[in-house]
Amino acid sequence: MRMVEKETSIILPSVKLLLSVFDSFVKKDFYHAELTDKDVNQLVRPEGRELQFFSMREVDLLSLDMLSKNLFQHCRSKIETSFAV
Repeated sequence: MRMVEKETSIILPSVKLLLSVFDSFVKKDFYHAELTDKDVNQLVRPEGRELQFFSMREVDLLSLDMLSKNLFQHCRSKIETSFAV
């Protein structure tokens, strides 16, 4: 949450850990957070960087590498239900 705030100036009220993996002996954590329209409009984007947001339906249509496809497939139900009311 601190990293997101530092990089984007957005303060996230909550995040959910989706998955922890080790890659070359380095632990990598993957999180999910819900953003409001206000959050998205106030994002600080580093110069020259593009930032896009996708629904899970849209992710299915993207041309992703196998690692990314596996990550989304593995975490899909957690992502879809993590902030369900």
